[in-house]
Amino acid sequence: MLPFLLLAATLATGFEPPPYNPGDVNGQNGWGHLSNSPTGGVIEPVPAGSPPAFGVQSLAIRTRNVDFFGVASHLYSPTISPAAGETGSTAGGVVVPDPESHVSASFWFRTPDSPLISTRGDGRFAELNPSSKGSAPDDAANRYAQVRLANTTNTADGRVRVEMGWYRSSGFTLATVALLDWGQWYRFEYVLELVDGLDGTEPNDRFTLTIFDANGTQLGSACGSTWELGWKSGTFGGGATPRAVNGFDFWSLSGPNGNLAGHLDEWTMSTFSAAPLAVTIDGSATVPMNGVTTLRADATGGSGTIRAYEWRDAQSNVVGTSATFDAPVGTYSVMVTDSLCRSATSAEFSVANAEMEAVPTVSEIGLGVIAVALIALALLRLQ
Repeated sequence: MLPFLLLAATLATGFEPPPYNPGDVNGQNGWGHLSNSPTGGVIEPVPAGSPPAFGVQSLAIRTRNVDFFGVASHLYSPTISPAAGETGSTAGGVVVPDPESHVSASFWFRTPDSPLISTRGDGRFAELNPSSKGSAPDDAANRYAQVRLANTTNTADGRVRVEMGWYRSSGFTLATVALLDWGQWYRFEYVLELVDGLDGTEPNDRFTLTIFDANGTQLGSACGSTWELGWKSGTFGGGATPRAVNGFDFWSLSGPNGNLAGHLDEWTMSTFSAAPLAVTIDGSATVPMNGVTTLRADATGGSGTIRAYEWRDAQSNVVGTSATFDAPVGTYSVMVTDSLCRSATSAEFSVANAEMEAVPTVSEIGLGVIAVALIALALLRLQ
């Protein structure tokens, strides 16, 4: 998922025995919830028809306390160290020293077997959120970015809409990532970059979610941001500091108790730091007459995954959209966009005709022949 990056830390599990035992996941290997949590997790047999690679167990996300549908205290994952965050970011009220700048996560999620009619009017029934959690036993996990699942019509005819939400200065923003079917496994891939400060009055964190089906086909992707504006303004309480991301929290938002929001398997999470995205052009600056040379975009830094290339000529016409470009004589630049939707553009690169050896003209050839003949005639007269 993240080639050529040095990961600072990684957590991974498939919920298999051992060390996971069937039943309540609370207290198993760092997974848990608080006593009043509206969401719990249960280690259950994998649903029938699941890929063999998923083994024999998965984690079911289920409602456990319909009387306390709050905004905290949901099912949480183990926490990772080092966490990722801005300079001075906190987890559980404690400043995290030397946080990493990026988070990546990947897991398989199976939607409920049949359309879930939510007890909420908007059809929402689950959240799968990157979060921040302190180390004290009674510390709740607090979402720092949001991924919401909803029944599109909240009827038996609806599909599963996956959307991400974040705060801008103008208010709350939503972006749809993909529409999914019921009773199917999907792979969710997250990448977050947590950046010091703000972009004026706007968030400057980046968050991308991409979803694939069981065949590896990409179904959708969206770029957004985190909830940094809410935390930095003190809107969410606990001071006006950014939070460090060190885990996930999983929400079941619809009753009754025991209601299934979905199954989770093959969960991984990593933190790392990376240089800013940059790109240069590699290749030969000369071509033979009427020929081409293959230029290559060499991208470094950023998220580690390039999602788009755009080659332009000196007139700003788009002439290529892949990692390489067969260039005739001309001047070119390339812009790359990584999986966090950040872009970088190369310096211009010029391609010219290679110098060719001089070829004698017809008149030059004729004068040479005459000169040889005159020399031969002179030699005859000397005999």
